[in-house]
Amino acid sequence: MKEIAVALCVFWWAGSALAQSWVTALVTAAYDGDTITVEAGIWPDLTWSGSVRVLGVDAPEIQSACEAERALAIAARDYVRDLLIDESVILGVIENEYGGRVLANVYIWQDGDWPACPTC
Repeated sequence: MKEIAVALCVFWWAGSALAQSWVTALVTAAYDGDTITVEAGIWPDLTWSGSVRVLGVDAPEIQSACEAERALAIAARDYVRDLLIDESVILGVIENEYGGRVLANVYIWQDGDWPACPTC
């Protein structure tokens, strides 16, 4: 019973951290121009892997019925892949969203220094 209580506290804390704070993450994939997959360090030796919808970005849709929009979506996805795959980022202003994704601002590490983060 004690193990269950500890596990519930960890999951509650992880959810709270994702809802209220910022975390560092490694970008592992990009679905399209506004959705990435990350491994986020939410606690020492504890990571969360999942999809992040980037706040403030609205890219063309990969599954669009319009061929021209699909071509733009692929170009946007490829750009994000080239820019972010295997890069460290800060996720800030993190919110839960339907379907297991989270919404977050994504701050990119540049020139050996983290940018100013309004939520840090």
